[in-house]
Amino acid sequence: MEFSGYGLSTDHFTWFLVLVLIALWVSSLIGCTHVRRDGWVSVPMSIFGWAWLGFGLSMLLRFFILSWDSVIFGNGSTRLAMLPVETINKTLMLLFSFWMLFSATFQFVSRSEVLTPFKELGELSSTIVLRLAPFTVPVTMGCYYASIRLPLPASLVTPLALAGSMWVIPASIAWWNHFRAEGTGKRMGAAKRLTLLFLLAPGVLNLWLNPYREIVLTVLLVPFLAYLFSGRRPRMAVVVVSVLLLLVVTTFLVQSYRRMAWMGETTSDVLAQVEEWKSVPMLAPWVEPLRRFHALDSMLLTIDLVPSVYSYREENLLVASLFRGFVPRAVYSGKAADMRAVEFGRTIWSYDDEYVRSDAAISTSMPGDLFAEGGAVSVLVGAVIWGGLVGVLESWRRRMSPHFMPGMVALFGFLCAAAIERDYGHTISTALQILVVQTISLHVVSRCVSFSNVMCGAERVRGERA
Repeated sequence: MEFSGYGLSTDHFTWFLVLVLIALWVSSLIGCTHVRRDGWVSVPMSIFGWAWLGFGLSMLLRFFILSWDSVIFGNGSTRLAMLPVETINKTLMLLFSFWMLFSATFQFVSRSEVLTPFKELGELSSTIVLRLAPFTVPVTMGCYYASIRLPLPASLVTPLALAGSMWVIPASIAWWNHFRAEGTGKRMGAAKRLTLLFLLAPGVLNLWLNPYREIVLTVLLVPFLAYLFSGRRPRMAVVVVSVLLLLVVTTFLVQSYRRMAWMGETTSDVLAQVEEWKSVPMLAPWVEPLRRFHALDSMLLTIDLVPSVYSYREENLLVASLFRGFVPRAVYSGKAADMRAVEFGRTIWSYDDEYVRSDAAISTSMPGDLFAEGGAVSVLVGAVIWGGLVGVLESWRRRMSPHFMPGMVALFGFLCAAAIERDYGHTISTALQILVVQTISLHVVSRCVSFSNVMCGAERVRGERA
């Protein structure tokens, strides 16, 4: 691969800011997790840890990649290389402020005793949930299929998709129970092992209907988190190498499946990609992931063009996010669709560069989206609110029964990791919607179990009297 030599414009102050930002990023992990006590496993076992990983990949690692070559690993144009050094430095200072306020707010809130909606869930033992698990699989699979393939009203699509995502809770509990039993020397029979795989079926169906790499990783994440929360401690080197291999393999498989499912290509056409990699190496699956995370690209372009070319939107993102998260479309039919990423692709992302103009959703980056709303003040306020929300989730997670913890992290982990790449309103509203559906689902199950126990008790009393 030939490099163009077009990196980002930097000066001595730029690299000083980068070093300070890295120091803040590392220290935030020490202050906000139990990494000194538990080691590296505290990162994937913490909701904050996933946000920490997302920031590191999308912002810090991306900075070094773009500094090396912003053309090859960008979009093929020199637009990032032509940005003035003042824009680069301003972006880094805003990122420092964003992450500092996010981490500080998270640490304060997560250590507080926040009122939890999951207090009663301690009554749901892993045995009871496992007994109900065979019923949850067809229900969640049906929700996924209906939300994607059936011609339903728009008001039903999101609730059904969110209900389908609840499959991770019983699946996580089952895998946790399996690894916990294995740790005591007990072995599970072949039938129960098949049940464990059966519980992953909703995730596999979602992947078949919605071929995205994140869904593949979610299916794999469920048993991995259950393994960690059961007390197992794999070697970090093995995990890192496995993740890198999975990233390459899943990139190739997902892209190949899309070409066959969406474009009607044959297996021979897909295998011909290998020849394309020789002529265009950056399309190879071991290079392509390096071009996927472009939150920093989006933020740089936003800060460069707002407000000089595009004026501040001056929206109330907090109110809009709460409205979108809590008010269903069935109640308010005029609820607007989430078009922020599409709008970004048509404006800032493609400004003065028709080559990259797209009607697809383009990642805006959370701090960049906040800046486009009202400048630096919006970035700071948004960081506090997002840090508070993640802190609440972490506080609730820490007070859950051990068998519920991996499911909680599986539900919100990838959302928090990808939050830095997505627009603020979408992330906040999605987190709130998942939380609402999760609370309703678990409490419905809890009430059903309580009712069943009462009925069984009454039957037992009648039997004893007879």
